[in-house]
Amino acid sequence: MEVFRSPDLRRLQLAWGGYHAGEWAQLVALSVYAYDVGGATYVGLLGLFRMVPAAVALPLGAMATDRFPRQRVLVACYALRAVSIAATAAVLVLDAPIVLVFTLAALAAVFSAPIPPAHWSLVPVLARTPQELVATNVSSSTLEGVASLAGPVIAGLLLALSGPEIVVFLSAAVYVWCTYLASRVATEADPTRASRRLERGQFSMVLAGFRTLAREPASLLIVGLFSAQTFVRGLLNVLIVSASLVLLDLGEAGVGFLSAAFGAGMLVGAFASVSLVRRRRLADPFALGLALWGAPIALIAVWPEAAWAVLCLAIVGFGNAVLDVSGYTLLQRTVDDRVMGRVFAAFEILVLLTIALGSMLVPLLIEAFGLRGALIAAGALLPALALFLRPRLREVDRSSDVPEHELERLVSLPLFAPLPITSLEKLAAHLRPVAAETGTVVINQGDAGDLFYLIDEGEVEVIHDGRRVATLGPGQFFGEIALLKDTPRVASITALTDLKLLVLDRETFISAVAGHLRSEARAEDVVEQRLAELVR
Repeated sequence: MEVFRSPDLRRLQLAWGGYHAGEWAQLVALSVYAYDVGGATYVGLLGLFRMVPAAVALPLGAMATDRFPRQRVLVACYALRAVSIAATAAVLVLDAPIVLVFTLAALAAVFSAPIPPAHWSLVPVLARTPQELVATNVSSSTLEGVASLAGPVIAGLLLALSGPEIVVFLSAAVYVWCTYLASRVATEADPTRASRRLERGQFSMVLAGFRTLAREPASLLIVGLFSAQTFVRGLLNVLIVSASLVLLDLGEAGVGFLSAAFGAGMLVGAFASVSLVRRRRLADPFALGLALWGAPIALIAVWPEAAWAVLCLAIVGFGNAVLDVSGYTLLQRTVDDRVMGRVFAAFEILVLLTIALGSMLVPLLIEAFGLRGALIAAGALLPALALFLRPRLREVDRSSDVPEHELERLVSLPLFAPLPITSLEKLAAHLRPVAAETGTVVINQGDAGDLFYLIDEGEVEVIHDGRRVATLGPGQFFGEIALLKDTPRVASITALTDLKLLVLDRETFISAVAGHLRSEARAEDVVEQRLAELVR
């Protein structure tokens, strides 16, 4: 694939695959261990122990994701996860009390919680084109599918031959490898530089992801539907164990093989998702992924046979791949790079809480409806939501259309030319038109600056201390000095003709320019040149 020609994207993706392989393997092993100790209730408790502490700690992880270079956050999290998983394996060998095993599993989950938001927010920074962005998400889903197949299969085979501790030790070794790969990723773009420049309050930084979701209905809808899917995933994590041991009579190894069927479906779905690479509209694939995630779970209850269950879980995995590629791409297209880590962290908090909630509700569902009834209830939710909310999803598609003329204007400017195309598309969507008649004073020298101006049509004159300094026309810009230097306006700008301007607010402008080393350097060069012109 084109993605793997980029060394940094290749390393990032391989680490992502390793992350999921290790996660699936140790989850299967610990789930079997918990079931042996206390049945489905203890499997649900394992989900609670793993997810809730991670959700509580994730806001701080989110702040780190947008405060420090995301590549360094990934390295630290992979390394800490390797240590904590190895410690979990050690206490299993020592036959320690289950509360200690669960506590270490919770600690490992805390360390891993920032990994997905750091990964998904780093992808659009490394991607060089819109097609490469979707292709990278397809690659992520493919590797997740391979990992979701390989992890449970390896866990199932090892569980048939040995104990859970061997599987967990193997997972720790995988995370050491992930640490090495992440340490080799490098990029000139670093949106966290803009966060450090624009944001001062630590508490404000923690809440930025939730505030962004609150004011962006499109992003909120996508995250909300993902949360519904992860709630069903929490149900399925426990239902797979119960179905394997009780309904399908497949034994402990069957837990791994049923989970592997999900992974195999993900792998097929990821390859099928290649068709989405050049597709701009992704609402319908997202809705399809939701429906496929739910309906086959209910069908297992209709015909509880092992081969049928394997096929149904493979279809669920297929839907998961389509859902991830389309949903993550929609989020990456709509969320500001500067706060993307915290938006994905807010998303992950909801993921962790909904998985934990789903895990804990399974015993109640089984008690109320029986195992087959619980499978039907779990499978019905997502298809209903997909059908009901499909019109709103299509609105999200329309909102992510790129204004081509505005994008062409931005690409032509030296300030923005170094930015990744995905960042430029979002920046173009933030440009708003402003008109001014001949003779209008657009900027007064000495006023506070809060806007950056790009001339679309017309001409302006630049006046400093009553002296004309320059004349600017279409494709040129002004207003950047006050924003970059945080000073009053250094010159007045007057319209020589009727004007059509495109403007950016200060926060969006700083976020774009300060988030890339070459862009910021070019901006500083422009500022120095223009300040020199003022004193000639």
